[in-house]
Amino acid sequence: MSWQDHMNHARYEPVSSHTSILGHDNEPTPYISSSPNAKKQMYGQEFELHHSQHDSQQRVGPKNVSPHKRDGKPWQPGFLRRFPVVGLSALCLAFLCMLASIFVLVESNGKLVADWEVTPNVILAILSAIFSASLSLALSEGASISWWHRALRGGTLADLSREWSFSTGILASLLAGRNFNRMAMASIFVTTAVIAGPLLQRASSIVTEASTGNVTLHAKISPILPYGYTSIAYSLGDLGEVMPEAISSNFSKVMYEYNQRTPITSGITGCTGNCSAAVQAAGVSVSCGAPEKIAFKPNPQNQTNTEMFAVTTGYDVVNCTTECRNGQTYGGKELVTLSVSFTETTNCDGYRLTTTCNITQAVVEYQVNLSGDTVTLDSSNAYLPEVAPYETEVNSQVTNSSLGGIYLASQDLFESNVTWYFQVANLYMLSGLGVFPTEHLEAGDPSAGGCQFTWRDPTTDILSAYNEIMFRTALRAAVNDSMTYNLTLASNSDKKTFTSSSDITGTQTTTQNIFNTNFKYLAAAIAVMVVGLLAVAPTFYGWWNLGRKVSMNPIGISNAFDAPIVAGEEVPFNADLKTLLSSVGDRKVIYTYLEGSDEDGTKVYTMRRVGA
Repeated sequence: MSWQDHMNHARYEPVSSHTSILGHDNEPTPYISSSPNAKKQMYGQEFELHHSQHDSQQRVGPKNVSPHKRDGKPWQPGFLRRFPVVGLSALCLAFLCMLASIFVLVESNGKLVADWEVTPNVILAILSAIFSASLSLALSEGASISWWHRALRGGTLADLSREWSFSTGILASLLAGRNFNRMAMASIFVTTAVIAGPLLQRASSIVTEASTGNVTLHAKISPILPYGYTSIAYSLGDLGEVMPEAISSNFSKVMYEYNQRTPITSGITGCTGNCSAAVQAAGVSVSCGAPEKIAFKPNPQNQTNTEMFAVTTGYDVVNCTTECRNGQTYGGKELVTLSVSFTETTNCDGYRLTTTCNITQAVVEYQVNLSGDTVTLDSSNAYLPEVAPYETEVNSQVTNSSLGGIYLASQDLFESNVTWYFQVANLYMLSGLGVFPTEHLEAGDPSAGGCQFTWRDPTTDILSAYNEIMFRTALRAAVNDSMTYNLTLASNSDKKTFTSSSDITGTQTTTQNIFNTNFKYLAAAIAVMVVGLLAVAPTFYGWWNLGRKVSMNPIGISNAFDAPIVAGEEVPFNADLKTLLSSVGDRKVIYTYLEGSDEDGTKVYTMRRVGA
């Protein structure tokens, strides 16, 4: 049945106690409106009295007793009996959320992002939400205790109204003025406690950090080059008359990748970041003599060309000083010679420096850098440490060469001869400039003439190129893991077995994402949370003085005010909300206007009980 049906068909039940006390069981009772302009209306027993003559009387002190004959529940105050379990539990839960937030931020600080399946920001968002909800629940419970404790102490209805309004929102608390109290303070700080969430979120961030440690790398690289690996040779029949003719197919691929600057992406594995390691592999041992200073002075009369910059290479076979390869004592070892000349003076009467180096095969130690699987050589030292020298026999019967490819490649890459000659009228000109000499030219404009030309020593650049070419060749030559070689160490003449597959220890630097805690934001968030907790705690003061469960439920408060609409013999005094609702919870009510009250244009609304 709708409320309109109730209004059309229901009758208003009389309250017998009101009529009996007035002695008008069957006669109409005058209704005295609280509105000064309302006319006196007559209502019979079909309507519940809204105001009666008895109700309009002032009742104070011991006489302020309900006219209903009803039993009362005992008033039972006590510290444990009235302990606010829900409210203080919510307060404790909020406190635990604060501690958990501190733990998460401290524990995650400096930890890898990958180690956390659920990020701290998500956890902190959940904890801050629980904190806010728990603190609000604690305030709600504390507000009920504070209101009823205020009522026990006595005061005006305005005092009780303010106590209630402070608990409903921050606006009333901010406008409290001289009526500001602990409830207003609690309401303000609970509202502002929500900023703890953003502060906690800001306290945790992700930063990138470099971490360095040892790493085991696997290297597949040949310690020496297989016999005759780099070039095809021809023999003139006598010892020492073997000459490389063309580079081999294997070495051709190496040189193609070198010239194309193809990244080295094979041979060394196991690096997941940026690594550095020392790798022993096939290389060249370099022995250079002292630079020779050769003076020059251009003579305009004979037009003789003066050498200013030159690089020449040679190939030779010399007798084995120790055992040649495979223990043979015949034949000789391969040798590549490198001669470098350059001038570093700008005087026309100057000098040039000439250095000659002998290059042989050896196991050397490369300093390599890796980024993932990409390998680069450290070119800061062109003279690599020699680990174990070895000699490759060459005789009149051979058709291949192991160092011949280096010799042939060097001719194409580095050989040059730049000369300086007098032309006319004190004009000196350069001849033979190519790519490599030009890269090492330091002063002077070749088209301007004069004696101002100087060059930078190209020796280290050439040797660094030899090292890279040999390193690339050693990687390609490691065709299987079973290649082993017994060689004599250069340091102490001991024998050592070298293999084409080995594990080496390197240093790895990884860039990783870690959580970083900003403790200033954490401190600010904790300060906000602590203030909120401390503001709510005093609202529970006095719970031990209450004799029953209390709440801000309007039905319970109506009963406390002895409102007739919830009164009756079946409702005991001191009833808590549960008991009260079990007695009057089924009563139907409606907030409506009194019929006939609008004759002068003023409607009087009141809460009315509706009977079926």
